Amino acid sequence: MTNLMLVSTGMNSRTAAVSSRSALAKFGKLVRRKPPTKARGQLRPRAAQALATLKDVLQSMDASSRRTTIETFKPHIRVALLAFMEQAGKVAPKKRPCVARDAPPDKGGRMWIIRRDSRLKFKGRVYFGSLCVTTREQIEMDVAQRHQEILESVRSAVATQASSNPDLWDDSGAILRICRQVLEACGTSEEALGLSTFVMMRATQWLGSTRIVSPTTSLRGALETRARLLHARATSWEALRAEWIALLRAMDRKMPLSVQAAEAIVDAARRDAMRGQLSRALGAVEHALVGLRVSPQKRMMGAFCEGELRATTRDDDRELGLKRSRTFLDSG
Repeated sequence: MTNLMLVSTGMNSRTAAVSSRSALAKFGKLVRRKPPTKARGQLRPRAAQALATLKDVLQSMDASSRRTTIETFKPHIRVALLAFMEQAGKVAPKKRPCVARDAPPDKGGRMWIIRRDSRLKFKGRVYFGSLCVTTREQIEMDVAQRHQEILESVRSAVATQASSNPDLWDDSGAILRICRQVLEACGTSEEALGLSTFVMMRATQWLGSTRIVSPTTSLRGALETRARLLHARATSWEALRAEWIALLRAMDRKMPLSVQAAEAIVDAARRDAMRGQLSRALGAVEHALVGLRVSPQKRMMGAFCEGELRATTRDDDRELGLKRSRTFLDSG
């Protein structure tokens, strides 16, 4: 760096050597000072949270994949993770109840407009509790709008009941009864509306942003599928994988998927999700550890560079003044 500054500023080597030695000596004293840290053995909250997330991602892998992945980590990350695991082992872990309940209902839902054979057709559509409920296609928009209003009444009734009784989301039979009661109060039925329902569920822990979509079926059938998926999601990846493979093979296709093809789709989604989760977790850990290990030295290096730059500037000004004096004397 000193050589580059000599070339760029044109200062003499003796002055540069003196200023560089002085600045480096100050920098060495600053670096040798230990930056203030928290109590011995404790991690900052940000670093602890990042390492906990990385641990969760690794624990979601099978033993072979986990071992292979850890071997690719940088040494300081492996050391930090080991220290975190040892420290966490001294504290009794908080037991998290395994809850199969799904997220609150999706808000909204609007009429589905379909363009087919140069004509517009319309369907009612709402989302709630990982379910998508639609009506039969209609040519007249007014009829489809009326169906949309009925579906929104169904969704509102389920959401209202669930707000006072969250356990409702675990009771498929109760949800079905509420839906049918609202349809009856509106003077219609599933058959009259041509209702069709499918499940569209997240499994963020295992699949990231990918959603599992079931074949379209009746309201009762979709609720049963939803219950199985919720239970599998709360149990393990292996259980969820088996359910998803069965759903893919049950899709209405001209060429039904083979077991191998369905497994390939599911496993590829899992690998992509793990890759993304691992990348984000490692990035968070790296950022947290850099903040702990490097930031003080970077600040000291910044002070060194600034001090050297100030010394260089003063010497340049002094040399420029001498040159101007010589020029003035020569011209005289």
